[in-house]
Amino acid sequence: MELAKRFDGIFSSAYVGHIKSKPEFYHHVLGKLKPAQAKEIIFWDDTPRNIEVARDVGIQAEF
Repeated sequence: MELAKRFDGIFSSAYVGHIKSKPEFYHHVLGKLKPAQAKEIIFWDDTPRNIEVARDVGIQAEF
């Protein structure tokens, strides 16, 4: 599917070292995607809490 050509990264909680319900997860992602700004990132998840935390950090998050 050549996903690496279509996405800037795939971030697993296991590799990041933080769970998605904590802001530290999203701060780590933002650090890896510099110079991208939070508002330029789109995040999808099936857990409302994760979406809420991502939005609190400034990331576009959708269910």
